[in-house]
Amino acid sequence: MNDETRLRIRHTFDRLSADGRVLTDIDRGLRDAFERLMHGLPELTDGKITIVNLCTEAGVSCASCYRSPVAQAVKEILEAPQTRRTEPEALRAELSRLKKAERELRREHASEVRELKDTVATYANQIQLLALRNADLQAQNARLAEQLRQAGAKVTPFCLASENAQLRQEHWKRLPRSPISAQLGNHDLERSTFETMSTK
Repeated sequence: MNDETRLRIRHTFDRLSADGRVLTDIDRGLRDAFERLMHGLPELTDGKITIVNLCTEAGVSCASCYRSPVAQAVKEILEAPQTRRTEPEALRAELSRLKKAERELRREHASEVRELKDTVATYANQIQLLALRNADLQAQNARLAEQLRQAGAKVTPFCLASENAQLRQEHWKRLPRSPISAQLGNHDLERSTFETMSTK
């Protein structure tokens, strides 16, 4: 407790006597108990500044404390922004603040974890659907391959007209010429006859 807080406590209690009010034993007991708590020198409690601890240190009931003018003086002192609490009390206040911050972080973390779990579940469902679709396509491909295998030589590859013409020309070049066409020089007639027959 700093000097400013000590002077504030003394000034507040002195003002009670200056108003012409006679302090009773209960009032003096509460005043002394409060000063011990503020100095960090409790005798019967853990030192935390509460009404219960104040009454325990003073040896009075809570009802007697609330009827005492000291209770209002204590409230005024503690609510003053300049009041410096004892080191244990300050540490407890800091601990309370840190615990509150930890709870808030836990809530935020839990919210993020829930969002991530929802995202993972969505992706898992999409992957499952894609896997089923892929399996269906593979089954269709296997059926088509089996149909082609069973058809065998019955399946004729499809060729374009230009490709057919080119194949006919190459085949014509490889055929031996007949003696008659060689003598007459009627090669075009013989090739035209071959191409006509090959297209039928």
